[in-house]
Amino acid sequence: MLRAAYRMQKKMAVVYFGGSAVITKTWERLAPAIIYGGFAGMNGGYALARILFGDVNPSGKLSFSMFERESDYPDMPDNPFHKLTTKDDSFNPWVDPYDVNYDYYFGYMLADKKNIPVSYPFGFGLSYTTFSVSKPTLDKAVYAKDETVKVTCTVTNTGDRQGGEVLQAYVGVPHSVVDRPEKALKNFDKVYLKPGESRRLELAIPVKDLAYWDEADKDWKVEKTRYTLYVGTSSQEKDLQTIEFEVR
Repeated sequence: MLRAAYRMQKKMAVVYFGGSAVITKTWERLAPAIIYGGFAGMNGGYALARILFGDVNPSGKLSFSMFERESDYPDMPDNPFHKLTTKDDSFNPWVDPYDVNYDYYFGYMLADKKNIPVSYPFGFGLSYTTFSVSKPTLDKAVYAKDETVKVTCTVTNTGDRQGGEVLQAYVGVPHSVVDRPEKALKNFDKVYLKPGESRRLELAIPVKDLAYWDEADKDWKVEKTRYTLYVGTSSQEKDLQTIEFEVR
């Protein structure tokens, strides 16, 4: 269907309504613009028209990663609705028919760990304008366990439309004593800017939020080590800048 439409009109926008990721690798070259509509509800058509005709500048961000390959997702059950009945064949409303085990790693954390190719990463989203993010700075280099890490950046609207951008902060522990994700989202903030406008944003991350659960001691523990802070506009490497700090 997309190929047939593309032959008639190459300036085509594809709108996807759904609740989860979709494989776009096989057809995205046919679509100069792709809009993820989510579950838009009864007024979704009205909102979509305002976006397509430029009355509103979209500024949403993906809350999950879209992998390039279907094989990188966990297997879905062939007949998921068989779980909806109990042993006596009566309906069981408390069972999720699409119950899938993602294990400890999933989404962008799984992609980081296994180097899975991603079409559109967690936290990604374009608009009708562009933004730049300055080099992040910290209020200091070393923190105690009861303190808060404060990272600051300047976000600038470098385009010609008013729009919104989401500054995101992730933290990784490269020398952790336990198995951890390469990075994990710890804070974010959204800012709306006019063309040419800049604003300084500060993201605060309590050091206690960097703790891990010690299974042996049954307690949360903060490691005294070096941490890597990633700051940018999505979870993909090219959209992030890094800076290090230490907890003592």
